[in-house]
Amino acid sequence: MADVYLATETGGVAIEVCVTHKCDEDKEQYYIDQQIDSIEYYFPLAEGNSISEWISLVRDNLVKYKWIYHSELEIKKIEHFKQIEEEKRNKKAEKRNRALSSLRKAISK
Repeated sequence: MADVYLATETGGVAIEVCVTHKCDEDKEQYYIDQQIDSIEYYFPLAEGNSISEWISLVRDNLVKYKWIYHSELEIKKIEHFKQIEEEKRNKKAEKRNRALSSLRKAISK
């Protein structure tokens, strides 16, 4: 299904190569649904680079790309959203505690 599939000791990565058209939405959704680490590299013909120039750009990490799905990034997103929810709960609890404290002070006077 992928243009290139790279299997490594830490896991596999599906690599899509965009020359004339981007990866279609169904394929992207498949990678996301199946949680397959996947990336799309862009090699536009209009730039007129030779193969050796593209290889040099890839080697220097200068080729435009987009992660379709990246498990480590997804884990970081989930952790970030959990942290935001925890902060919201803490702020709500602090607000409630301040209100209760003010109410107690008002009643005790």
